[in-house]
Parts: sequence; structure tokens; C-alpha cells
Amino acid sequence: MDKYVYKAYGLIIESDFFIPEFIEFQGQPVVFIKYGEVKPFLENPDEKRIRFEAAKDEFLLKLEGVAKFYVANGNEIIVEPDVDAEMDDIRVFLLGSVFAALLQQKQYLVLHGSSIVVNGKGILFTGSSGSGKSTLAAALCKKGYKLLTDDLCAIKLNETGKPEIIPGFPKLKLWKDSVLLLGENIDSLTPIRSKLQKYRLDAAAVFSQDSVPMSKMYILCDQSNSELMIETVQSTDKLKELITNTYRYRFMKAQGGRSHHFKQIAAVANVVDISKITRDKKLTTLEQMLTLCEEEINTVWER
Repeated sequence: MDKYVYKAYGLIIESDFFIPEFIEFQGQPVVFIKYGEVKPFLENPDEKRIRFEAAKDEFLLKLEGVAKFYVANGNEIIVEPDVDAEMDDIRVFLLGSVFAALLQQKQYLVLHGSSIVVNGKGILFTGSSGSGKSTLAAALCKKGYKLLTDDLCAIKLNETGKPEIIPGFPKLKLWKDSVLLLGENIDSLTPIRSKLQKYRLDAAAVFSQDSVPMSKMYILCDQSNSELMIETVQSTDKLKELITNTYRYRFMKAQGGRSHHFKQIAAVANVVDISKITRDKKLTTLEQMLTLCEEEINTVWER
């Protein structure tokens, strides 16, 4: 069987199957993605739900009609596809929940959001699903900023204990209305899943492959009848917001990472400015959001 070698999130990855979203790379792999039989359950899970089980350095995800996934020790992912499963469907979960579990096992801080580079500094847009994180990042990239991550943002503390955003891979996931809003040709794009009007937009031309210091985090909040406004999150509320916007917090906690996670978010809260952007989606245009963000993010390096 052919092996494919990639780089994503600072890791060299060997895979049994083709992953077009990742960047091809040459080097010694530290993560291995394999086809194989996945155990039906974990022996002593710390958390057990209908679709997933988790324990220290172990994670099991079972998705009917798609695949079973087993993640272990931060270096191995085993995939057992269901009969007639579509590879697009398998990759959606592999690059989301499954890879998040692996990064958590490797003690990355994983936040839910899209990030860009502004003058050598990392800016993260986070918020609930559908809040416009990817759309805003894509629109800013069209204005010349560089993309770091989309949806799943991996952060590590450097040798001085400061948080750095680690580049993911050069793709953005956008719903159909966002694709059209950005003026992209939807006929040239392929849905990320056959039954979903969500598309993967290539961002290779605007992708940064270098880790950068995390300097700012914006939380996108939708609120009916609200004016477009931005407000600073006070120091006393930063930890709560970082926990809320952790990617699959239950996965991390059940894998025994809670203590390390707290140290990481405390380090982020200590040096990263966090603000909330509140708007009424029905009343606020993308252009208004871009204007506010560009005016605001300029302050990141003026301080």
C-alpha cells in the first residue's frame, strides 16, 4: 500500500490514504494514520457517550455510516471505514474531532476558531458554530492577511511559556452563502460532504507555514437587535471564555488533560488581549465587520 507523507500543525504525518487538504512533505513521521480494525470499546473509559469514549491517551469515535476512529498516545490514528462510506465524510471527521483528540493527547491547547497573521502576530476569531469565524478570516485573507488555521486552532507554549499559534493546513470551510458573499465561483468548489452545502476553499496562496505569537482573540457573538460593537473581556472572565471556546472540551478532559489545559489557558489569559464583537447578523454586513476588525487589529502592534 502506498504511503503519503504530510505536514500539519507542526507534525510530520504518514498516512495510508490520500489527504488532499494537508501539505505534502518529506521527513521522518511522528504521527501515523492507518487503515485497520478498531476495538469496539475502551477497557476503562473515563467518559463514555453514544458516539465516543475517552481515557488517558486514548480516544474512540464511532460514527454509523462513516467510520470508527481510534486515537492513541498522540501518535497513532486507526480508521475503520464503514461499508460504502464516502472518503469525503471520513476526512471531515478525521480533520476535525479526531485530529483534535490527537493534538490534545500531544498537549496542544486546541481552540475552536480561525486565525490569521497580522504583522507577525496571530489573531484568533472564535465563537459558536455559525458565528462567522471562517467567513471573516477568509474575507481578511482576500485583503492580504495570511491564514494560519481554520475551525481547529492549535496552540503551544514556547520555551518562554508564551502561546504560539501553529499553522494547520491551507483550506477554509465555508457555507454556500459565505462562498457567494465572498464572490467565489461555487461551481469550481467541491462540497466537504456530498449532502452538505459547505465547501472547502483552497487558501494555499495566502497560507503561512510559520508559527507566530498569539496576540489577540476575538469572540464573535450574535445578538438580536444589537448594534455592532466591540468590548474588552476583563481579566476575571478570560479563563471562562477560553474554556467555553476550547475545541471539544469534553474530549480533552476525559483524556486526562485538564490540569495541563488550565496551565495553558492561564498562560494565554496572561498575555493575550481578548475582546467580544457583538452584532445582529441580520443588520450587520460583512463590509461593516471587516471595517471594524481592520481598525481594531491595527492596535495589536501599536501597543
